Amino acid sequence: MNVDNRGPYISAIGRCYCVDHFTCSHCSVNLVECGFVEENGKLYCERDFEQFLAPHCTKCSQAILKVKKNEENYSIF
Repeated sequence: MNVDNRGPYISAIGRCYCVDHFTCSHCSVNLVECGFVEENGKLYCERDFEQFLAPHCTKCSQAILKVKKNEENYSIF
């Protein structure tokens, strides 16, 4: 059976997803209306990434979510 699947789609991280399948790998929330993070080829909502995957600061225990480069090109977390 050959199915013609045309309609809206999402293009993210070099892949295409139908809108219904663009979901978090952990909690399955649809990522169309929220931010997402790719980790090891899987998509996660920002909440699950922060809770389960993001590195945490040893001193304050806050999740480290973004890497910035300073003028000397050092990574600042």
